[in-house]
Amino acid sequence: GAFHDFRTDMRPATVRSGRNVRLLVQNTGNAPMSYVAIARDPSDTIQFEGNNRRLEVQPGERQTADIRVSAAKRPFIGSTTTQPFSVELAAGDGAQKAQQGQLQIRPILPTWIIPLAAFFLIGLCAISLFGINFYRNLQNDNATLTAEFVANINLATADVLTRQFEEQQVAAQEEQAQNATATALYLTAQAEGDDDNDGLSNNQEAALGTQPDNPDTDGDGLSDGEEVNRYGTQPKNIDTDGDGLVDGAEVEAGTSPINPDSDGDGVPDGLDDQPLATPIPTDTPTGTPTPTTEPTETFTPTPTTEFTPTPTATVTPTATATEPLEQDRSSEVSVVNNRTIYYIRLTEPGLITVNASWTGAQSQLSLLINGPGQQGFYARQDGSSELSVSYQVTADDFDDGDEWRVTVASFGSDRADGTITISYPSGSTDGAFETTFVVVPSSGSAVKVLVLNDAGPIEAEAEWNGDPNSLALIVNGPGQVNAYARQDSDSPVSVNYTVTASDFSAGDYWRVSLTTFSVIDSLTATMTLTHP
Repeated sequence: GAFHDFRTDMRPATVRSGRNVRLLVQNTGNAPMSYVAIARDPSDTIQFEGNNRRLEVQPGERQTADIRVSAAKRPFIGSTTTQPFSVELAAGDGAQKAQQGQLQIRPILPTWIIPLAAFFLIGLCAISLFGINFYRNLQNDNATLTAEFVANINLATADVLTRQFEEQQVAAQEEQAQNATATALYLTAQAEGDDDNDGLSNNQEAALGTQPDNPDTDGDGLSDGEEVNRYGTQPKNIDTDGDGLVDGAEVEAGTSPINPDSDGDGVPDGLDDQPLATPIPTDTPTGTPTPTTEPTETFTPTPTTEFTPTPTATVTPTATATEPLEQDRSSEVSVVNNRTIYYIRLTEPGLITVNASWTGAQSQLSLLINGPGQQGFYARQDGSSELSVSYQVTADDFDDGDEWRVTVASFGSDRADGTITISYPSGSTDGAFETTFVVVPSSGSAVKVLVLNDAGPIEAEAEWNGDPNSLALIVNGPGQVNAYARQDSDSPVSVNYTVTASDFSAGDYWRVSLTTFSVIDSLTATMTLTHP
């Protein structure tokens, strides 16, 4: 049946008065849904333009809404203050999710103007006093000395004024210089035709492969024009430098979106508690390249066709595997049409890197990295072949659970055949996991990726409620021509295969897949596995 869920995000979280925040909503359910964005502030001192906007979002799609946030009244004098506000997204089924933000309110005159004005008045008084004295003693021998003293006071006052204003103007001058080129390019784009008003002309967007009707193609909080013309980031990559921080978040925090280690201390910004601190020189270890295996299967999802893998060469282990995990486990998996979801098990925190390439009529796909405990996804990248996405799993992330998900998803109606490589802390001696995939509207798979410690029996069982009446439970491994074992049945379905020493010598990555070959509503199944 139909189910409804959605995720939302807002960028930037802190905004100056008179500027926009962008609210993103993604419909993660399987039915159309309408949403209303409602902005509120507890102090009733903020004005919102674009409030109460209704968004109609199809399943799997996302939309954005811009809301201008302004102070109802600016103080005449004082220091910059912040006022909290929230933007609540209300779904048509009654569900609500809120994003919190802060408005920076700057006074008309800053606080530092008071002592400066007082000092200026004192200087004027001093000038006047000494001027009178100079006039009264015009014929005295000290007239020249008095005039010099007054001149020195004038110079001192002017010097103080200059220093005070320089400190306030430097930042503004630097920002103006940085924006000059971007502004010129923006005006050029407007003259050439810019449907989404993002600073890139429609022709430029076509050449770059960005969306001409979406000002922020990758949803990272920066417009496509800002990414290309100002920051030098990639408008189709949410994390250009791959440090685990979204480009827009880096700009907001002051770190570099094109340098994974802004302060040069050897720690990526996404893991650095102080990414802008002055580094202390340390020895930087040299990373060992991770070997990759050859593709291990060709998956052709039709109601009657088996998985057809391509044999791979034997890989000789060259590294010592991490201490083996407990290999008996039971967990829930999701089977969704037009998606292949890989369930990978991490042995420790570390970097997950996903690369995919494909051919076929379905040119646009999405790569997602999900883990336990998060709202929405940890990382996502949408685009055409070839596509990459990565996420640095922290110790806190890992504490939430060791089973993570990598999804190849299509939101179109055509087929794509490709190869995916997933590098992660797996404990395997074979390096990265690599296999082939197919995404098509009439099929979907949940794939448990196993790292075997030895030859021995693989026992798998899957159980679910409702339709479909029959799913296929399949065991695949490296080096075989067809599936090692397969069973098509209604719930529960089970399959067993004993991995021989010869099988195991071909590689330690094996897969157990629960697959539908018909159009279904997404379902959740419990899969229980035992393997060596």
